[in-house]
Amino acid sequence: MRSRLTRWAAAKVIGRRLFLYDVWGDAVNVSCRMESHGVAGRVQVSDSTRRLLDNPFLVEERGTLEVEGVGELKTWFLAGRNSAN
Repeated sequence: MRSRLTRWAAAKVIGRRLFLYDVWGDAVNVSCRMESHGVAGRVQVSDSTRRLLDNPFLVEERGTLEVEGVGELKTWFLAGRNSAN
């Protein structure tokens, strides 16, 4: 068994023949909450991802989600490429 622990997630590989990989932590909670509150046909991103995408892409504010153990998470919809780039 191999374990990895970071500030955001813990991961573990279990087994010798068939490896199983599992991840726990805030990253999993956030992605699960964003998936369960997603909108069909839209790409939803967190605020930290929006800051990385903001220049080459257009984003629309979606609102906030309440994430257990994290609090309010501001989310955005990806709206397309920025024509200026």
